[in-house]
Amino acid sequence: PVSGKESAFRMFDTDCSGKLNFREFCCALTLCCQLISSADENVRFIFNLFDTDDDERLSRQDVKLLLQHIAQQLEKIEKMTQEGEAEAPPLATPVDTDGP
Repeated sequence: PVSGKESAFRMFDTDCSGKLNFREFCCALTLCCQLISSADENVRFIFNLFDTDDDERLSRQDVKLLLQHIAQQLEKIEKMTQEGEAEAPPLATPVDTDGP
């Protein structure tokens, strides 16, 4: 049987490349962060994304992967801004912790 993680990945891999491009990643992250109700849950979600071996700890390799990903995304956003393209989509939506 296909795991939940695999099913979720395939749902966001809209071009069936086996990898998420920047747009697919932003869509996935935005959707997931909208479904999560608290800032703490957002942080936990992102932590779990980079905990590659599900041991509840970020190894040196996990942190290296996280930092490489952040650097790549910042480079892409900077390039988009310099080329005058539309602003990059938000990676997460603000959470109103004070209530309605």
